[in-house]
Amino acid sequence: MRYQGRAQQVVASIGLVCALALTGWSCGGATSTSPTSTTVPSSTSPSAKLLGTWSLTFTISALAGAQTNVYHFTVIQQVSGVDAAMDLTINGHFGAFGYYDNSAGNFVIRDSGNVGNPQDLTFTFSFTGTDSVSGCLYAFAKGSSNLGQCHAMTGVRTAG
Repeated sequence: MRYQGRAQQVVASIGLVCALALTGWSCGGATSTSPTSTTVPSSTSPSAKLLGTWSLTFTISALAGAQTNVYHFTVIQQVSGVDAAMDLTINGHFGAFGYYDNSAGNFVIRDSGNVGNPQDLTFTFSFTGTDSVSGCLYAFAKGSSNLGQCHAMTGVRTAG
């Protein structure tokens, strides 16, 4: 898969993610405070392509089988100089965010999961159609920069 050679770029994205961290999140063992953020007009940001409800399907192990995470990106906010689509819904993956990574040339969704969840999830992908994406899921231990392997992922926008 073409994303496997981008591990270094994904690690750089994770560094950016730490800069984007919201209250209560931790990156590398350090808990952050809430950075200044402003709402950005969605028409001016590449991250606006992520607005809507997305179902991302992946398989980490044959034993667990296919899994699907649903994200509800409802607003674009500029945080630490990066426009990010934010999932601020209580029934979704609250605090997950996505953005376009100019240096890697792809989109990234970062999900630190719930408190007590030992893994962080980072999705890297490109659009294959207006409402479809494909790429990789990297699931790794919180605080680690070792991404491990790419797990194939596909996704569809189910609501706009």
